Amino acid sequence: MQELFAFPAKQIEFQLPFRLFWKGSWHADYFESHFHLIGETKLLDPESVPSDQFDQIRDQLWQHTCWEVFFKNPSGPDYWETNLSCKGSWQCYHFASYRQKGADPLRSGALELHGLKINACEGSLKVTSRWAQAQTQDFLKSYRPYPRFVLKCHAGLTYWAPVHASVNPPRPDFHLFE
Repeated sequence: MQELFAFPAKQIEFQLPFRLFWKGSWHADYFESHFHLIGETKLLDPESVPSDQFDQIRDQLWQHTCWEVFFKNPSGPDYWETNLSCKGSWQCYHFASYRQKGADPLRSGALELHGLKINACEGSLKVTSRWAQAQTQDFLKSYRPYPRFVLKCHAGLTYWAPVHASVNPPRPDFHLFE
């Protein structure tokens, strides 16, 4: 499993009592993503209380705890973004290039949430999601997945990634890939 780290400023300021791990893999007709948050789960925002229901498509999920996977084209500027809340709401976006919206992913049927399992207990939160792609969208299997995580807790919003891109002034930007 790959470890994700909080954006350094928040990590240092608040001594965040969490560790986060991720694993993702392509299967015949879906992508499976496993996130595992370990730590003081009682410090999470009430919006982070899990639900196994996943029938609501919503925007701006990043304003609360949000599990994200970006899929970056290895030979071009375009990429896809999937968002999933602990309440089971989800969304998928396509970008033609850096923060430039592309095709409507829901109309194209490129990726849709087809499975969600959340296991929560004191000190641990596990989220497994399955993102199915339309049969005509096999090209996504060549895209590289990048896990991201927005955690709303006692420190406010914190941003997690395996590596944070260098930007000036320093700020988290999940749309940059290093």
